[in-house]
Amino acid sequence: ATPRAAEPTVTASTTPLAAPSATASTPLVAPPAAEPTARPTITPAEGAVAAVHAEQALIDALKPAIEREATRAGTVDDRADRGALATLYAERGWRPLFVDPQGALAAHGRALVARLARSDADGMEPRDYLLPSLRAETAEARADLEIATALTALRWARHMQSGRIDPVRVGELVTPRVPKPDPVVVLRALAESRDLAATLDGFAPPHEGWRRLKAELARLRAETETPVVRLPTGPTLKPGQKDARVAALRERLGVAVTATDAVDLYDPALAEAVKTFQRDRGLAATGALGQSTVAALNEEARGNADHVADLIVNMERWRWLPRELGDLHVFVNVPDFHLDVMKDGRSIHHARVVTGRPENQTPIFSETMEYVVVNPYWNVPYSIVKKEMLAKAQASGGAALSRGNFEVEVGNRAVDPTTVDWSTVAAHQVTIRQRPGGGNALGNIKFMFPNQHSVYIHDTSSRGLFANSYRALSHGCVRVHEPFAFADAVLSEEPGGLGGAQLKKMLGGGEKQVMLKRQVPVHIAYFTRFVDDGGHLETRRDVYGHDARMKRLLGL
Repeated sequence: ATPRAAEPTVTASTTPLAAPSATASTPLVAPPAAEPTARPTITPAEGAVAAVHAEQALIDALKPAIEREATRAGTVDDRADRGALATLYAERGWRPLFVDPQGALAAHGRALVARLARSDADGMEPRDYLLPSLRAETAEARADLEIATALTALRWARHMQSGRIDPVRVGELVTPRVPKPDPVVVLRALAESRDLAATLDGFAPPHEGWRRLKAELARLRAETETPVVRLPTGPTLKPGQKDARVAALRERLGVAVTATDAVDLYDPALAEAVKTFQRDRGLAATGALGQSTVAALNEEARGNADHVADLIVNMERWRWLPRELGDLHVFVNVPDFHLDVMKDGRSIHHARVVTGRPENQTPIFSETMEYVVVNPYWNVPYSIVKKEMLAKAQASGGAALSRGNFEVEVGNRAVDPTTVDWSTVAAHQVTIRQRPGGGNALGNIKFMFPNQHSVYIHDTSSRGLFANSYRALSHGCVRVHEPFAFADAVLSEEPGGLGGAQLKKMLGGGEKQVMLKRQVPVHIAYFTRFVDDGGHLETRRDVYGHDARMKRLLGL
C-alpha cells in the first residue's frame, strides 16, 4: 500500500511576542474582528461546468506531457512503453484512464493500486510498484500522475508475464526467448476491462507448474516457522549401525524410537524415512546417510525466508517459457536429470537423462524438433577438440583417435592420425568427426532441434551413466535413456506411424536423416523447486549455481 504523505508539522514559537506600545496612533483596544466571509453556494449546474473545465484542463495538459515523455531516453522496454502511451491516449482523445479530473485516482487507478499491493503473492515485490503520490492539485501534476500510473501498470504487466530480470544476466547459456507483452495491447486491455484485477491476473504465466509454486508460496508464508534440526557431518551411516547422530536424524524426520535401547540404532523404520526423503529430493534411495543426503537435509533447515526465496526464483523461471508449450512437447528439467514427453497436459513418457557438467553446462532455451538422424556422425565441437581431443592425440601419438573410429582433417586435409606430429598442431587447424557404429558418442540416434548452441537430445554409448543418481556428466547435450521408447512418444502424432520400431530398422550402414511432418517443441528448463502431481514440493540441487545468481539479481 502507498504510504500517505506526511502532514506538514506546525511548530509553536518559543519566543513570547512583545506587547504593543501605547502610542497615539496605536490603540490598546483591538479592533473588532471582521465578519467571516460567507462561502459561496455552488449550484449543480456550476459544479458540472467546473468538472467539465477540470477534465478539459487535464486533457489539455496530458497531450503535451505524453508527447514530451515519448522523446525521453531509456531502455528499449522504457521507450516502447512511452510510445504506447502516445498511441493509447491518442485513441482515447487524450482522456485520462487512471486519474479523475479532481486529481485523485479514478476507479481504474484504485483497482490497479490495490492489485499491485498484492504482488508479493505472485513472487514479486510490491515496493517496486509504488506511486510517488496518489493525489495531484494542478492539471499538470494530474497529467504526471496519470503517466506515472500508466507506466507502472505497463512495467508490472511486463514483469508479471516476462520476469523481472533478463535471463542472460544469469549466464550466457541461459537464452530463452522471453514472451514480452505488447504495451499497446496491455493498455487497451486495461482501458476496456470491466474487472481490472482479473485482467491483470491474466498476465501471469498460464502454466500449472507456476500456479502450484504460487500456492506453495502462500502456504509457506502462512506457516509458523519452527527450528529445524541440523545434522552434523560424519562417515556414511548405514541401516543397522549405531551412531550418536541417529537421535538428531529421528527428530529431523519425525521417526519415533521403536525400543528403549534403540535410541542410537539406525533401524529399518528410520531407513525407510531416509529413502522417502532421498526419493523426494532426486537422490539415490539407498537409505544410507551419506554426505549428499546430509547436505540435502541441512539445506531444508535454513528457515522460511530462504525457502521463500527459492520458490520466488523458480516462479521467475516459469515467466521465461513460452505461454503455449505445445499440445505435444518435450520438457527437460536439467537439475532433475529427467525429461517428459507431455501430451495434452500429462506426461506420456518419463525418462532419465544425462545433462552437462557444471563446466560444460546444458543451455536453457526452447526450440522445435525438426528431424531425427539414425546412425549419426559425431562432429566433435571445437571446444572439445581444444580441451580434450588434442591432448589425447598428443599423449598417444594419434592412436587414441584411430582407435575411436574418428575421421581427422588437419588444415582441411584428411590424414591418418597416427602419422601426424601432434606437438606442432593447433586446435583451430583440426576437424574431427566420429563415424557411425559401435562406440559412437551419440549412440544410434539423435533428435535435432536446430539452435544457436548446437546441442540436441541423443543416445549414448555410455549407458551405464543412467544408473547414477547425479547425472550432470555430459559435454552439454542431453543424453536420453532408452531413445527408441522416447522416439515412440515424441513421434506419436507423426503421420504414417513413424516410431521407434521403424527407426530401429534403419540401424547399420550410413547416416540417415528423417524429416518430421509433425514438428515438436522442446523446452530445456532449470527448476530446482517444483510441485509434483501429488502436491509434494520437490527439491533438486542447484547444479549450475543459477539459483544463487538469481537471488542476487532479485535482491533476495
